[in-house]
Amino acid sequence: MGEQNKEDLYSRIMFHRLEHLLKFSYNESELFDKSILTLAAGVFSVSLTFIKQIPHSYFIKCLLWSWSCYVASIFITLISMLLSQLAIAKDVDYTQECMLEKENKDKEEENNYPKTITIFVTILNWLSIVSFVLGSILLARFVYINLLKGL
Repeated sequence: MGEQNKEDLYSRIMFHRLEHLLKFSYNESELFDKSILTLAAGVFSVSLTFIKQIPHSYFIKCLLWSWSCYVASIFITLISMLLSQLAIAKDVDYTQECMLEKENKDKEEENNYPKTITIFVTILNWLSIVSFVLGSILLARFVYINLLKGL
């Protein structure tokens, strides 16, 4: 096998690997967003439903802060999803222009735009999970204290 054939094979293998990793990354991101939305909305709605059944409402501020955290988690995740779509759309435009050989020096700077959005999306994802965990801790504290006081 010639040196050129080895380089071509290596390039094809790396291209397919990159393609697989990108698909995996998008799928994981989608699963994360769906999971946070489902969990935050579910816990929020369940806690709203059962609040009537708790006879004493000690530490009601814990519950209110918990709800605020869940709502924040939901909104942050939705914003993250919109920014992800924007980054992908910009990257698709850039890729199509490159494929049509309309690339110029100005386009190189524009290509950094999706990378910048991706950084914001990562930050938003962390804020979303922190908000969700904090909301869960506050809700657990509220339930625990009210169960102890109710006994």
